Amino acid sequence: TGISSTYDDYFFTINTLVPSSNGSFIGARFQKGSVRTTTYINKGIYVPTSVNFISYSDYFLVVANTASGKTNSAYGYLLNVNSTTAYTQTLYITSTAPNSSNTDLDFVTMAGTQGTAAAVTGINFYDNSGSSFTATFKLYGIAKS
Repeated sequence: TGISSTYDDYFFTINTLVPSSNGSFIGARFQKGSVRTTTYINKGIYVPTSVNFISYSDYFLVVANTASGKTNSAYGYLLNVNSTTAYTQTLYITSTAPNSSNTDLDFVTMAGTQGTAAAVTGINFYDNSGSSFTATFKLYGIAKS
């Protein structure tokens, strides 16, 4: 099914995300009508061995520094997806295996907003290295009150 006008907010999970190459990151962008948006305001905390503050402006979701054969995951919320007057907001957490020789997980928590108010009609996923990846993506609509 996917995004519809039935729900304004969604909860999502990404499980068993496995990239085919090391060091890539998986990003996601909103589709708004026929336009894939690329302007986001995201701020977050990245915790490998120390705490770092990060920001991304090209993607609303980033699973960073993935390693080939390692399983990565993410979950979070998409808010105001059908609004044409309020910005779509995102809140999410990811866990990432940082490289093929390290078994420690990196942890990222992010919050962001879409820079324009327009209804979301889809979600597109990208691997910045141009390689492929596999994942199970689930999207759950939250009932309107």
